[in-house]
Amino acid sequence: MRGVKPRSSGLLMRVEMEDTSKVKGHKDRSPILGLTFHHSCIPEAGVQVTDKFTESVYVLANEPSVALYRLQEHVRRSLPELAQHKADMQRWEEQSQGAIYTVEYACSAVKNLVDSSVYFRSVEGLLKQAISIRDHMNATAQGHSPEEPPPPSSA
Repeated sequence: MRGVKPRSSGLLMRVEMEDTSKVKGHKDRSPILGLTFHHSCIPEAGVQVTDKFTESVYVLANEPSVALYRLQEHVRRSLPELAQHKADMQRWEEQSQGAIYTVEYACSAVKNLVDSSVYFRSVEGLLKQAISIRDHMNATAQGHSPEEPPPPSSA
């Protein structure tokens, strides 16, 4: 066993650990902490009282109901903050889902525009053919006979 041996130096008391298991006739005064106080100015009854008090405090501090109380206290203190974090995360998730939907919709629109480029080329070819036919009709109406219009394209 290890013991505590206080040494007084003026007003301050220094406590040193010493091995008291080999001391003849030594009786451990605090079975929980394994410490014994050796000092001539502390009466034997005072040592016993402090040992019993230390043991009682140790037992009370480690009792399961105290641990459950401390756990409940911790939950009561931290629960409002956790609830606020949960609400913030849910709001951010909703905003993110809205943004994701908008981006996906925009990507779909761009893909559809790229896919419709074939149709735009077809319309462009038909417009060129219509302009050519109009120019030919205008020239015919004025009495001029311009060269033959190009054949219609199948684009």
